[in-house]
Amino acid sequence: MSDFYPLLVEELQYIDILYEDMEGSKEGYILPSQFNKTGTNKVYLNAHFQNEPPVFSAMVIAHEVTHILQLKNAYALDCIEKEVAAFLNQAYLYFLIDDKDRNALDEAALKFEDPSSQSIRFMAKIFDSKVKECGKENWQCWSEGLKEEVTKMVYSSEAYQKQCRTN
Repeated sequence: MSDFYPLLVEELQYIDILYEDMEGSKEGYILPSQFNKTGTNKVYLNAHFQNEPPVFSAMVIAHEVTHILQLKNAYALDCIEKEVAAFLNQAYLYFLIDDKDRNALDEAALKFEDPSSQSIRFMAKIFDSKVKECGKENWQCWSEGLKEEVTKMVYSSEAYQKQCRTN
């Protein structure tokens, strides 16, 4: 597992999850202007998650809490690298959940056409193919393959290209 992941789990006690109606394709976000280095931070999730299996929210929370930790620890990553790291932490969560939750996640993501939901499905498919190719025990092989594919996904995303140009 990533050395970063235990920090993410630890950080959850300092997170308030807020649901709100969101325009466009947003599934969740944080506001860097509201960032609190020593206290509680807020993760905003699209209100439609309230009607979906909790694992769907958990995937987006893993992504957004990664960004909070990136701010808190002042990691010297560019915007694309930050997004890749956030998606990889979603993949590590996917690694830990059981088949029942994986199926629920896939069924929930199928309901939405937004890029974020589809990126969760894409990441899960990449994960499954790399684990099948390398074997579940061969962490080094499948995690490197996963990182390579997720990096391509983020670089090819119009939404992340736009976001990273403005940040």
